[in-house]
Order: sequence, then C-alpha cells, then structure tokens
Amino acid sequence: EWKERRKLAVRELFCLKKVQYFRHIREEECNFLVKKLSESAVCGSAVDLSKALFWLTASILFRVAFGQNFNESKFIDKEKIEELVFEAETALGSFTCSDFFPIAGLGWLVDWLSGQHKDSTMFSLF
Repeated sequence: EWKERRKLAVRELFCLKKVQYFRHIREEECNFLVKKLSESAVCGSAVDLSKALFWLTASILFRVAFGQNFNESKFIDKEKIEELVFEAETALGSFTCSDFFPIAGLGWLVDWLSGQHKDSTMFSLF
C-alpha cells in the first residue's frame, strides 16, 4: 500500500509540471518569510528559525492543498495546529509497549503503569 502512495505522490505531486506550476506559491511564501525575518532583524528581536521554517512549510502545503493563504485565514488556530503536529511527531517517534504486546492488554497495562498513555493528547484535540 505504501508503494502505491509513493507512486501517486511522485506522479501527481513531484512531477516537473506540478513543481513548476506551484513555483509562484513557494516564491511568495519564501518572500513573506524573508520579509518577516527582516522586520525582526530591524526590531532586534530573536526569531525561532525552527518555528519559522515549520510555518513556511505549513503555509506552502496549505496553499497547494486548499488554494488559500494560511497567514490570512481567520478560521485556523495556529497554536492548535502546531501542538497537533508536534504531538504527532512525538507519537510517531515514541515506543509504546502496546505496539509490541497487543495480546491480552499486557502492553496497555505496562503503558498505563509507566504513564505513557497520559502523554498522548493528540486525539483529545479532535
């Protein structure tokens, strides 16, 4: 199944025609980031480049997927999105016993005793 997804992504998203088609979006979003960084430099304020690059990527993906400007959208709670993405990254990279011992709830019991089950707030956001 992942091979089919990979083929679809390569064929539909990363082909030369699509990359060229979305070039203006990437350029506009990069220019917006450079403008924000320049404003911060003039003010002498520190910038978290990790977050800035995260929002650059999110903005590009949002415009490609939905055709709307992420920064101008009123219905998006940026803090919740950031929390959700970082929680998903943590969940995908963490080890849980229930993944390896699904039989008879043994893994769930170990996760519960260790407090691992409390760490996942990702599903409570929905």
